[in-house]
Amino acid sequence: MNENDYQAACKELFERIEERLEETDTDYNNNGGVLEIEPETGGKIIINRQAPMREVWLAAKSGGRHFAFKNGEWIDTRDGRDFFAHLKEALEPENS
Repeated sequence: MNENDYQAACKELFERIEERLEETDTDYNNNGGVLEIEPETGGKIIINRQAPMREVWLAAKSGGRHFAFKNGEWIDTRDGRDFFAHLKEALEPENS
């Protein structure tokens, strides 16, 4: 994946995340490549781009995850699960 493809995939991911968050009225702040989410249940979730690795990272109380873009989706490099499955879990009250 070249830099332009990586940046385009990240942009689309962040837009999808923000669309979903707006549907739930969850507070978030996008600082150009770092998305900070503050669920109503407390805690903080941070999603950021890792350009040198061509990955996106998600950090939450439940732990940190690395995602690589494969076949049009962001996939966890350890367990092969989709990004949004992990985000959903991180937004749940006991994981925030």
